[in-house]
Amino acid sequence: MPTVSLPPPQYDHAYLNGPVVEYRLPLAEARQVCAQWGLAYVDACAGIRTEDRACVIIIPESAPDPITAHYEQHERGHCNGWGRDHPDE
Repeated sequence: MPTVSLPPPQYDHAYLNGPVVEYRLPLAEARQVCAQWGLAYVDACAGIRTEDRACVIIIPESAPDPITAHYEQHERGHCNGWGRDHPDE
């Protein structure tokens, strides 16, 4: 069972509004970047870059959930409109 929650089906699909840019960082650095984006106490995060509508995903190189695909899926869900408070979870 993943430790990272997976998005509801309506948000669990490829990002179609622009490119996807993924950064894999050491866990402490990923947490620091996410905190700078206003997301404290998270291991991974995502946001939409305004100039090209890119889905920018920050994923830790090693974290509590060893399956990086779970982080990718979760964060891509946020780029697809799944709210930060994880509605419909």
